[in-house]
Amino acid sequence: MDVHVREAVPDDASRIREVHLDSIEALGPAAYSDEQVAAWAHDRDPGEYPLEMDETYAVVAERSGGNGPGDPDSRLVGFGWVTVDADDSLETAVDGEITAVYVHPSVARQGL
Repeated sequence: MDVHVREAVPDDASRIREVHLDSIEALGPAAYSDEQVAAWAHDRDPGEYPLEMDETYAVVAERSGGNGPGDPDSRLVGFGWVTVDADDSLETAVDGEITAVYVHPSVARQGL
């Protein structure tokens, strides 16, 4: 699989939303009830992804369309973000917290 991982930018938000919803709706039912999956996927707004916040670091994984990184035919197939200063929300001292890791169902369980 020809995949390039890079830092996420604000223009990625709508594609991140698509991967997020596809992942929840396709992979979630294996472990959660229909009601839980529906609540989890409800109201995902691209503007709510923390792509420009100083306290988070977000990455995306793009599958090349065959012409390498930057290929206009590339497809976002995964994303994740780390909350860098997570001490404020946790009850213990930590360097950071992995907040999200999602892959598109088409690449699930393929080592991405």
